[in-house]
Amino acid sequence: MRMTIYIGGFAAMLVCLAFVLAVPDMNAVFSGKDTDPVVTVLNSAMGPIGLRAVIAVVMVSFFSCLISLEAATSRLLFSYGRDRMIFGSERLSTLSPHTRVPVNALLFAGIVPAFIAVAGLFLEKMIQTIVVSSAAGIYIAFQMIVLAALIARAKGWKPRGAFRLGIWAWPVNLAALTYGILAIINMTWPRSPQDPWYSNYGMIVVWVAIFVIGVFYAALFRPYDHGDAPAGDAHLAHLDAPLRSEIGAD
Repeated sequence: MRMTIYIGGFAAMLVCLAFVLAVPDMNAVFSGKDTDPVVTVLNSAMGPIGLRAVIAVVMVSFFSCLISLEAATSRLLFSYGRDRMIFGSERLSTLSPHTRVPVNALLFAGIVPAFIAVAGLFLEKMIQTIVVSSAAGIYIAFQMIVLAALIARAKGWKPRGAFRLGIWAWPVNLAALTYGILAIINMTWPRSPQDPWYSNYGMIVVWVAIFVIGVFYAALFRPYDHGDAPAGDAHLAHLDAPLRSEIGAD
């Protein structure tokens, strides 16, 4: 995992540096005259055919990300459905008898984003705000884990595994949380005072609404009391006997 981070980080920085060095007119980028410098760089360096080839590669990677996100969302829906924590739990937790795949969860994870994409044809500003807010959502989700790790450390939790940070555990955890919070503030900070308040504060409004709905749902329906799954890591005792045998648990 660390090698993946090292190589991925180096490759990303190398690509960014290459794009910056290859910009034909930096003043046009700074002034806003060149609104899409990446396309300008690719077109000037590789020509129209090379540009289309790069776009084709990017589209394949985007499609791959789309499939992985739909799969991850369906797994999350299935998990919450299995623990009876959301509406439609019975259907969302149903597995296909042939493929053992949560088909209903997969369909839900595909139909809802498709509906939002189609709605964007008619409610462009609203959908833009939702899509941009999702970028902050990634950081919010990550920082929930970082904060949970920090709270667990304060209660005496010590991670298992070969890789340990030792005395750097607390500084790294605190630095990660600080960076994540600052990044969230940076992304959600209003920057268009000339726009209506609901547009200028759109991202903040979206996440306040999500938080309020979540608190209301948790307080009214108490979904965390419905499931009987063990807290923390999955217990082998809850696995089927064939699966325990397959992973060597028996």
